Amino acid sequence: MTKAIKRLKPDVQHFFDTNMFVVDRSRLPTLTNVPVSRRWVTATVRAEIEDKLGEAAAASALKGYRVLRFDELYADDPNVCPTFYAYVQAIFSPAVVGSDEFYEELLLARRIKNAAEPEDERLYEQIRRRSATGRATLPDGTLKSDGLRRLERHASATRKKIVATIRDGHPAVIRDAKNLALALYYCLRTHQNVILYTMDADPLSFLLRWLEAQSMRSSLVAEVLSLLGEGGRERAARGDEMKVVIPAGDFVRKRQKWFQGMVNDSYKSSGCRFTVKRWDQNARAFEDMYITFEKEIASGLAHVHGNMQCHFTKNNELGNWLHLVYEWPPADTTRDELRVTVRAKGINWRSISVSTEEHDRECLYRKMDADGRLHEWSQVV
Repeated sequence: MTKAIKRLKPDVQHFFDTNMFVVDRSRLPTLTNVPVSRRWVTATVRAEIEDKLGEAAAASALKGYRVLRFDELYADDPNVCPTFYAYVQAIFSPAVVGSDEFYEELLLARRIKNAAEPEDERLYEQIRRRSATGRATLPDGTLKSDGLRRLERHASATRKKIVATIRDGHPAVIRDAKNLALALYYCLRTHQNVILYTMDADPLSFLLRWLEAQSMRSSLVAEVLSLLGEGGRERAARGDEMKVVIPAGDFVRKRQKWFQGMVNDSYKSSGCRFTVKRWDQNARAFEDMYITFEKEIASGLAHVHGNMQCHFTKNNELGNWLHLVYEWPPADTTRDELRVTVRAKGINWRSISVSTEEHDRECLYRKMDADGRLHEWSQVV
């Protein structure tokens, strides 16, 4: 029996994906127990529903739903910008160090940047054939659970869609990533339980990709700060480029421990929970995946940045000032080293108060988003 965990805030907020509005109602769950006052869509979903149904039909379908908009969140807290886009990056191209899919994701990143060589393409196809996805056992020989194998099948299908997005520039995958990222941010920022309803398997894969990426980034920042020490941190902050070497095996174990701590509820007494509920039309039942975040973890994740930054947002907390470039040990050697190049970003010590309009004009994140270029980004450099 799952341990009962005290909610940080009593209400549950319910978010809905586009596909919950554009199919025949007879194929959808009734959800009579979901209060209308707590039903949400993100601005991304609202825009997509309007594209598919037209403004009048969309207004009717969304009557009573509240809309979560990025610009309103930014007006309340400028930190949403680098955090939200770090989430999108983590979902779209995580390339998690030490994962079975690392080299596959690395080559996807090179494709995103149009930097893939012919040899990369050949290696990519070889790696896909050797991928751990689809195998019946874990690396230690134990059988995978049915749930894990199902998630792996979803993840494989999601990666195929990402490849198509990179090739064709189609916005659907990016829209889905943005929708999940904004709902996640709301959950972590407000400490409220959130449920995201969908008919697509991609959000399940996206949540797992996000968790893997956050476990890697958090572990990497902690290791780098520890190895730099106070003197090294001061040098990096002054503009020096630093290099650190981390034992790769130790790092992977620490990352996996951090990940397991996030997904394991056995020791948690309170927190906020983020749930993806995927409606299976054939089984007429939900497939669920959820993560419970303790208050301290939720607060930390609500302020995490990636390698890029918004120049209007404070960037000096929690290692967010670090720009990290890592090199994983080549697969054909025995070198057990994770080499990381460290430098400081252009640090802003205080948030600069600007209007959402000025922010949209000047911020690199927002300009790339408006230009439809988010698919060019990658966690791996």
